[in-house]
Order: sequence, then structure tokens, then C-alpha cells
Amino acid sequence: MRKLFSSIITLGILFIILWAAGVWYFGNRTEQQFKTAIQNNNQVAGEKLIRAELISYTKTLIGAHASLNLSSDLSFVNERIGDIPIIAVLLNGPLFFTKSDISTGSAHWELTIDVEKLGNEQREYLQSLFIDNLPSVIVRTDFDQKANYLARINTTLLDALITGVYDLKTQQNRGSVNITNFKYGVSPNQLNAEEIKISYQHQKAITSNYKPGTMAIQINDLQINHKNLKSPLLISLKGNSNISSENENLNGFVHVSLKNILAAGQANGFPLDTAEMSLQFKQISTDGFIEFSEATAELANLRQQANWALQENGELPEGQDQLWQLYERIDKSTKELPKLMATNFFNQGKSKVSFELSSNNSSGKSTLLGDIKLSDNLATTVNFQSIIDVQAEVKLDDEFYKMISTLTAIDRRQFKLNFKDNRLLMK
Repeated sequence: MRKLFSSIITLGILFIILWAAGVWYFGNRTEQQFKTAIQNNNQVAGEKLIRAELISYTKTLIGAHASLNLSSDLSFVNERIGDIPIIAVLLNGPLFFTKSDISTGSAHWELTIDVEKLGNEQREYLQSLFIDNLPSVIVRTDFDQKANYLARINTTLLDALITGVYDLKTQQNRGSVNITNFKYGVSPNQLNAEEIKISYQHQKAITSNYKPGTMAIQINDLQINHKNLKSPLLISLKGNSNISSENENLNGFVHVSLKNILAAGQANGFPLDTAEMSLQFKQISTDGFIEFSEATAELANLRQQANWALQENGELPEGQDQLWQLYERIDKSTKELPKLMATNFFNQGKSKVSFELSSNNSSGKSTLLGDIKLSDNLATTVNFQSIIDVQAEVKLDDEFYKMISTLTAIDRRQFKLNFKDNRLLMK
């Protein structure tokens, strides 16, 4: 009996030693992974929607407590929400005891908003935006350095469940977003959907706003209400894309299909049952795309700043001075965008962009197929229309032809379109 009792005590002590060693080992590795992940996120090129700053990291007996500050490089986001203080609580592996279950892995994180450090206006704004509880994120890292994440978001616009896996070694990311009770706009102009499903798989990010990879979206019974529609449109939408970055070039496609809109469409005089849209591109310069996307994001940022300045103090002298400066920057950026696309975006004539649009109804199928290339004459680059040449072939079914011929001067069902030097010609 004494030997049995002694053996149990020995095994218990051995278990405690092994558990403590595991906690110490995974604690050190997790701290390094955590700090590296923040550093990698902040080093991605471009203005970041979310930027993380580590304020403190304190180890505990079973894990750690960390404080972070989330901010945005986009001023219109930062002005609305401000800096968000985050509390991150860590449990070290290999065994976790949480409120919901018992699991294994190398690290278990729970990230929540530090409500006590929020300002009064900031707290009121976030609590008005999110229903019931502020969002939180749970991240569990397994032994293969793959971080499984889960977040629930409940707002006045939608409810969302986000799940996925982020590979800490390769920085690949895959997951899904399930959105329910989606409502956008104000009646009579409003979009509603009971459920939206999005899946994605990303490679390593090349800009803060762009991650090459695949994405798919599915929306059943998207209801479109508009004051000019006699009755709401009900649409089923499916979309998918596949974009890769290889040898400093981007290649890929985007495809969208619309279905189940015949009844609503006919009620509003629009002869359409199904429609499909595809865009394919090859040999787009990655560096040119990065520069173009950063300039586009900056322009959107300036326009949002101008909109808010107009609303808040547009009638005051200092507000008018601010608006004048913003409008000058907007005008300058708008003129620079076509030049950026002409000089950097297309890869020395190797780039190719093609598109296809098609629709079906009771009388047949209509198609629009064409190619987009860089114009040969770039001496007068003043807008996007002046730097591209578009060639397309059009075939119209009876219903579509009947509708279009009454609205335009088109007098045949098949023809070619040529857009060049900012002029559209039909052959």
C-alpha cells in the first residue's frame, strides 16, 4: 500500500514537472510568435485598415497578459472610432481549461476590448454599433504553428461568424464568414439578405489591402428595394475569384453569376433571367498594382475627409480653408491615377485583360466579349478612358434587342464595339 501511494505521488510530481516544463516551453515560443505576428502585420506595404501596437506583455504562471492598441492608417476610420485598447489573455499549452471546454495546443488567446480605457464618446459609439456585447476573438494555436481563430460580430447591420486558420510559418490564411440578418440602407432604398456565405484562402499579403488567393461568395434571395422599382428584385448571387502572385506579376480571374430574377425583372420591364460576368487578367505588374492601390486608397481617404469636413464645419471660415486644401489634393490625386496605371500597372505591353458578359431569358442569350489593352497613344493621359483601348463583340437576343433599340440608335442584333482615344465606335 505504501509503495502504491509512493508511486502515485511520484507520478503526480512527474506530471507537474512535465506540465510546468511544457508551459514554460510553449510560453516562450508563443511570446516570440505573438510579437513576430504583430511585426509582420505592420510591415505589409500600404495604408493599413488595422495597425497593432504592443503596449505590454506580462508573463503569468499559466500564460500571459498583453495590452495592445489598435489604430487605423485611414483617417476617416481613425476619426470615427479612434484607437481601440485591447486586452489579450494567454493560456499556455499543452492543455487548456476554458469556460467552454478542455482542449490541447501550444497557446490559447482571448482578445477583448478594454472598455475601461475607452473614452465616453468612443464607448457610446461602439455600444451603439454593436448589439449586446462588444466583439471578441479567440485564437488557439496548435502544435504545427497553425492559429485557429473565431470571432462573433453582432451589429445593427448584420450578424457575422468568422472562423479560419492562419499559418504562422507561411502566413497563409483560409477561413469563412457567415453573415445573417444583413440590412443596408434606409427604406425605400435598401438591401436585405437572410444569409451571406464567404470563403477565402489567401497567400502572403503583398499590400495591406490586398492578399492574392481564392474567394467565393454566395447570397440567396438578396432583396433589392428602390424607390424607382415597382416591386423588389430578388436575386441569387454567386461569385468566385482566383488571383495569384508569381514572378512579380498578378494573374487570375473574377466571375459573378446572378440567377432567379426573372419574375421580379419582368414586373419591372427588364428582360433578364440569369446573367454572368467574368474578368480575366494576365501579367499585371505587382509593383505597379501596389503603387496604384495605395494611391486609390489615399484618394478614397481624402474624399471621406472632405465629406466629414463639409458636414462638421463646412460653413465656418476655417472649415472652408480645410475643404479647399482637401479638394486641391483630391484633384491632384485624381489626375495622377491614370498616369500611374499607364506607366506602372500594365507590364510593358505583356499584360492582357479580357471580359465576358452574358444573359439569358425566354428568347435566348445575349453576349458581350472583349479585350482591354493599353492605348498606343499616351501623350494625353487625362483620364482612364484616354489610356485604354477596348474591342468587343456583341450579340443580342430578341427581348434585349427590342428593349435597347427603343432606347438607343442600335439597329442590328450583332455588331462590334471599338473604344479608342476616348471615343466609342460601332461597326
